[in-house]
Amino acid sequence: LALSPQSPALNPTITTKFTAGIWIGTVTITRAGTTAIAASYHGRSGTSNPFFVKPDALYKIAINPSEIELGIGTEYKFEASGFDKYGNELDGLDYTWQTLIGSVNPAIGTWTLFKATTTTTIGTLTATYDTIIGYATISLKSGTLSYIIIIPQMATVTIGGSRTFTAKGYDGYGNEEFIDGGEWTIQSWMGSIAPGTGKQTNFCAGTKSGYGTINYQLNE
Repeated sequence: LALSPQSPALNPTITTKFTAGIWIGTVTITRAGTTAIAASYHGRSGTSNPFFVKPDALYKIAINPSEIELGIGTEYKFEASGFDKYGNELDGLDYTWQTLIGSVNPAIGTWTLFKATTTTTIGTLTATYDTIIGYATISLKSGTLSYIIIIPQMATVTIGGSRTFTAKGYDGYGNEEFIDGGEWTIQSWMGSIAPGTGKQTNFCAGTKSGYGTINYQLNE
């Protein structure tokens, strides 16, 4: 007899020989849910009563999304799903959420709201049930440019001497931001600077003494 449904969820799909008109055997079903088994032979068929197949034990946990890039200090909702070794989803499980690169709320449940730390980094978010752990990889990137600092902020340069100055940009949390293409300017009596653009410049003092300022303007 041929058994159905004809799919990898049912094994075997063909019985062995009958004994005294009866076949006794074991059928493995790997697809959870309500189903029935039909047997057919030369155009004749019979179907069992419907029955429910439960999922197997928890085998893996999948977090959605499993990988994401977020801004520092932002929030994002993650969800977890559990599956048996045949790919059937298990309902009714509450997972324990943990991370070292932010906070989670709630800490137990099928979902959590992740709040990122204010430091750029790469880390993981985990969802655990018993000994099974699911992972999500999170990359935290800095935000928008908030301010620029010239290093050194104060310096004494002798007449005819020189000093290198560097411009560094930061976001509102103090994380360094990439900047380039800005323009350096000084008061004309102070001397000269070269190059006039970029993150770094070399100041050469002129022949006059006094207090002056070196400015860096980022061209947006």
